[in-house]
Amino acid sequence: MRIVIYLLFSIVAFNATSQQFADKEYYLVDKLVLEELSEADRKILESSLKMYHSAKNDTTRILSLGDICSEMNAVDWEKYEFFQYEELKLLMKNNPSKQELRAYKRYLSSTLNNIGYIYNTRGQIKKALNYLTRSLDLQEELRDDEGVANTLNNIGYIYGNQGQNEEALDYHLRSLKIREKLGNKEAIATSLVNIGVFHQSQGQYKDALSFFNRSLKLQEETGDQSGVGYSLTNIGTVYNDLGRPKEALHFLNRSLKIREELGDQSSIATTLSILGEIHKDQGRLKEALDCGLKSLAISKELGFPENIESASKLLSEIYEAEGDGMKALELHKLYILMRDSINNKEVQNATIKLQALHEFEKEQLIKENEAKEQARIETETIKRRDNLQYILILLGILALFGLILSLGIIKIPVKIAEGLIFLAFLILFEFLLVFLEPHIDSFTNGVPVYSLLFNAAIALLIFPFHSVMEKYLKRRLVKK
Repeated sequence: MRIVIYLLFSIVAFNATSQQFADKEYYLVDKLVLEELSEADRKILESSLKMYHSAKNDTTRILSLGDICSEMNAVDWEKYEFFQYEELKLLMKNNPSKQELRAYKRYLSSTLNNIGYIYNTRGQIKKALNYLTRSLDLQEELRDDEGVANTLNNIGYIYGNQGQNEEALDYHLRSLKIREKLGNKEAIATSLVNIGVFHQSQGQYKDALSFFNRSLKLQEETGDQSGVGYSLTNIGTVYNDLGRPKEALHFLNRSLKIREELGDQSSIATTLSILGEIHKDQGRLKEALDCGLKSLAISKELGFPENIESASKLLSEIYEAEGDGMKALELHKLYILMRDSINNKEVQNATIKLQALHEFEKEQLIKENEAKEQARIETETIKRRDNLQYILILLGILALFGLILSLGIIKIPVKIAEGLIFLAFLILFEFLLVFLEPHIDSFTNGVPVYSLLFNAAIALLIFPFHSVMEKYLKRRLVKK
């Protein structure tokens, strides 16, 4: 699901060679073909652009761009998302007030999130993660916990699609923690489902059931019937994976009833195919055939290759088990046709994803090496700085003792002499502690008692030297 912010605009047209494009000056984006838009989308554009062009301040203009992306169904909403992104970048360079800057950053974080979604749908994973990460940084800066949770969820979704399950789980868990703090039950349920799907994919069925059941409870509390149906299906498939068909059928039938009440045809077809598979495996071919035929009819009406594939495969196996070779062959051919169609699309998508993943991993490696090199440079810089400061401090201490010795020709009070001597040795003691601290820590591991013993040992070593020097310096400094 794309996450959208408020965006708006309006429309006019002009003749361009063989195709009629909307006037860019008014419609703001290139190659907008009004004739290809639905009546609803055109109404949204007209009212939104009217508001945009009549706006008296920048904030209203930015707000007026929102409805296009949030309400339009045509892919042209993507063009306006990129347009708003450029608008926001310009506005943030024009010395806005603190209040305006904060507002623009909020809009920008949402726009970055939406652009991340766009690139993900195009298979440009590296760019998608780049924009989502930038959105996340802004949301954390603004302390927008809800936005942070949503973006973490989106990043986790992308990692999951790339097969990077551990990374996906980490982001979904972080999202869940924030959503639980905010108390948004619907959002919590979504995170619980995502985490449950991860555990199911890893064969961790007990954990998967735990998360799906928690999600189901929240969805029932909030009245999210679509979510309830989804969780019931998930629970049913887990029980089927566990070899417990009775429980699986119970939850799947509950899910089917809800989906039928909602009129969710695609989900009905999917649930029927799963039910048919379980009935077939249990030898109930009549029930399996009934589910398969209903699923195929709905799937053909919808034109979804994935649903047609699963239903035709189920029916082919059922007809073969019943000894009806002709029907089995007919449905098997349909299954092969849909499978090949899906595979060709999946191969293309997989190639795009692999290329994107390779680029992403390559960039990550470069970043890691750059970070290591930067850390090495910083360590060396700090080491050189510390060594220089140690030398300067030591020279300062020697200069202080030299100054005290040079004052022997001047008569000064005993108290002042004692104070100068005490100060010189105190600075020397502190310098030794600072200089030796890293070495002491390597022995003590930061344990306070051991550190105190080392410090006391240093003081004991200095004390005799202090006494001798005090007597000597007093003789030189105090004139009787």
